[in-house]
Amino acid sequence: MLFQSCSLFKDHQTRDFRLDFQFQHKEFVLLFGAIVIFIILFIFLWQWKRKVKKRMGDSKLVSALTAGFSSRLFLTKFILLSVGF
Repeated sequence: MLFQSCSLFKDHQTRDFRLDFQFQHKEFVLLFGAIVIFIILFIFLWQWKRKVKKRMGDSKLVSALTAGFSSRLFLTKFILLSVGF
């Protein structure tokens, strides 16, 4: 179980709701943060590659030169490396 204890209680004086969460495995919180950082870096890399491709020149020539590049394979490699991390 991910949460050791989860209690929802209502304070009758202030009439607000609070959730108290405690993680059973606190080391996973850092891993969740690392996954978010990997995704953000991947998005920046993807945008940078698209900008560079547009700056290179003629779009037909660039498409012909990069015909062997598979963006789906690039995404698959990223997912496998992220899961392996």
